[in-house]
Amino acid sequence: MDTVAVHYEKLTPEQIGWWEQIPTVTLSTAIDQCIATGVRTDILTTAINTARRLGRIDEATATRQHQALRNPPR
Repeated sequence: MDTVAVHYEKLTPEQIGWWEQIPTVTLSTAIDQCIATGVRTDILTTAINTARRLGRIDEATATRQHQALRNPPR
């Protein structure tokens, strides 16, 4: 039997996006959440670099997220 975990986080309107009429978090927020929960650095580095290359996040966000990878929250 598969298990589903539901997580709740209070989000600002800027952190909410939409995909086919389904509310989602924005890409930037998803990456921030992954950084906070300890997803592997190599995966996140690829995600940040790809998002930046495709124009989905700006340079300031990419820089902030790369810095957060070097100094993860405790």
